[in-house]
Formats: sequence, C-alpha cells, structure tokens
Amino acid sequence: HTRALYFYPPDISSEGLPPNLQEKLKTFSENSVIICVWVVSDDNNRTKYTVKVSHTAVPSDVIAETIRRRSRFMNMSKEHAERCIEEYRHMYVLKVCGSDQFLLAECAISCYKYIRESLSKEIIPQLMLHTKESVYATLPETKFSWPSYVQRGIQALAEINSIPTLSIWELHTALRIRINCATYVNIKEAGKIFVRGCIYHGTEALCEPQNSKEVESSNPRWDEWLDFLMVPDLPRSARLCL
Repeated sequence: HTRALYFYPPDISSEGLPPNLQEKLKTFSENSVIICVWVVSDDNNRTKYTVKVSHTAVPSDVIAETIRRRSRFMNMSKEHAERCIEEYRHMYVLKVCGSDQFLLAECAISCYKYIRESLSKEIIPQLMLHTKESVYATLPETKFSWPSYVQRGIQALAEINSIPTLSIWELHTALRIRINCATYVNIKEAGKIFVRGCIYHGTEALCEPQNSKEVESSNPRWDEWLDFLMVPDLPRSARLCL
C-alpha cells in the first residue's frame, strides 16, 4: 500500500471545505455526496451503482455502501450482506474514471480535489471499483542497490564476522595497553611528561591509576605496557581513560 501511495499520490486538499461548497451540499444533497461507482465484472460487463454518503465518509465507507447496494440486487439477506461488507470493503480501491487518480488515502472524500471539482460543477463524481491486488500488480518493480561505500562496509563487516571470536570469560589475563609515543605535544615549559590511565565505571575508579615512566617532552617515546584489571572482572559500561 505504501508503494501505491508513492506511485499514485492522492490529490487531496488539507484545507477545510470552502463555504461555497458547504452551501451547495446543504442545498442540493443535505450534506451528503451522491457518487456513481462502476463495477466491471470478469466478463467485462459494467454495472453502475449510485450511492449517497456523507461528505465526511472515507473511501472504504463508499466501497461498503456500494457492496451493500449490490447485495440488494443479488437478494442477499441483511446478515449475509453485512458479512460481505466486512470481508471485502478493504480489498478494493476507488479510481477516478478516465484518470490514474486513486482514492488511496483514508480521509474524508470531500478532501479529494476531484470530488470538490464535481461538487462545484454540480455533477456526479464517476468512480470505478478495482481490487487492490490488481492495482498493486501494475506497480513497477523497484530495485534497491547499496551505495559503494556501504558495500565496502558490508564486506568489511563480513570479514570481521568471519574471524573466530573468544568470550571474555575465557580470557584469564589482565587488560593491557601499550603506550608507544606522543606527537604534537603542546606544553609551555620543557620538561618530562608521562601517561596516566585508569578504568572507570561512571565516575568511580575501579582500580589504582597506572602511570608510565617520565620521558622528555621534546620527543616522547615510551614503548611501555600498562596493566589494569582482569578482563572477566570488567563491567560492560567500563571506560578506559588516559
């Protein structure tokens, strides 16, 4: 249904019914709209049903009234007719005769511009009844292709997923990070610098801060390991702060 709305966007107005059309509804049809609905059978025989509905009725209400009118010609019982209405009212869609306009949106029929134009000209709107299945079958196929940058990401993700994984509960070792070097160090005075690291959970430190050795700030290089907590003891929300 969403694709049908995309290919056949409803031609509707979001504004209220203009005063001149309201006066015409009161004068000629007692706030109701008379609509002619054409039904084409499998052998291409056309049957016309004229229905009268409120101007606030939605398209499915018009379809329901058409089915009710047709059931009278078929001498159905009232109970049988109501069952048919509930079963089939949402299986059909209304189409403007001679146009590719479909009443796909479940809004008041007086919001459709075609209905308003018919009211202003004081003519009876002409609609046709189609099955939704037949309308959906006419929609062109839409093929979606991933952008190249997404394809590269998908390929990289597939490669990552192909690597064997290991549960952290099986890692009986401490979390270690290696401090190699620092670049673009901006300090006011020449001196020695070091790196401090700690594991936090929220604002709470989970271990003692670990410090690297002090080196000259002009070309800081450490090549040093810092050891922290055991990996299985790390909570999921733990953060390493340097």
